[in-house]
Amino acid sequence: MKNFTLFTSSIFFVVGFFSHSVSAQTATDTPETTITTKTDGTGFLSRWGAFLEPFLDYEATDTNIRTSQLPIITDDASGTNDGFGIGGRLGGHIYEAVWLAADLRYSRTSLANSFYQSADTDNFNYGATLGVQTPWAGVRLWGTYLLGGFSDPAEGVSGLNLKFENFKGYRIGAGVHAATVSVNVEYHDAKYGKTSIQRIGSLALRGDTNIDTDAKGYTVSVGFPLEL
Repeated sequence: MKNFTLFTSSIFFVVGFFSHSVSAQTATDTPETTITTKTDGTGFLSRWGAFLEPFLDYEATDTNIRTSQLPIITDDASGTNDGFGIGGRLGGHIYEAVWLAADLRYSRTSLANSFYQSADTDNFNYGATLGVQTPWAGVRLWGTYLLGGFSDPAEGVSGLNLKFENFKGYRIGAGVHAATVSVNVEYHDAKYGKTSIQRIGSLALRGDTNIDTDAKGYTVSVGFPLEL
């Protein structure tokens, strides 16, 4: 969580500097107001529009591998899966108030728990996002239904190599959008519904188990929304 706190502090420092610069410029501008919202040619807001929002993020996730679902083993394995990632949203909006987008993300994280020990991990997931742009200081709110994805750690203790798949759940978030920058905070609650065994020790094995893995945590991101 130390890296998560440091990353969060850095983001808010950048946003504070950006806001101060915008305020200073506004104070020296003429009273004339410039309308930057797209219109349909008659002065009304465009009814439809498309947008792309690439972003950089840092996620801090608590994991719980349900190893108690295996024979003999009675305890689950808890741990963390933290690290940086990239992603993007591609979608459209109605009157710049309601928006719907596809959400895709990749991250390179560090998995650590009592069962797998520790390993660098590749993660990918995707979902559908429905959001609203509020009239209050650029605040946005949204929810994402997670449709799929995987988490693929490198080989762990004693040659154990697993891959967690069938990522399903939800993500809720809020952010502040100013000019071409947005700062966002999200909470996710999801589950990997399948665990694929790729190797145990010197044995190259292929098989799936019914072990579930819970993934709950937070993501902080800086995005750059672009009108298309």
